[in-house]
Amino acid sequence: MRDSVARVGGDPMYLCHWMRESGFADLLPTLPSEMVYVGVSAGSMAVTASLGALSP
Repeated sequence: MRDSVARVGGDPMYLCHWMRESGFADLLPTLPSEMVYVGVSAGSMAVTASLGALSP
């Protein structure tokens, strides 16, 4: 069994803003490889390279 982080729905730009503001965006790349990120709707868009909280 793997641990997971799930983000579901909402406004992708709002989610991106708060992922950055809270430090969660910086934390994501440091999570163990066993951890699974599950994104649905805005949760998946928020981590894309073109829109997401992880984009430069």
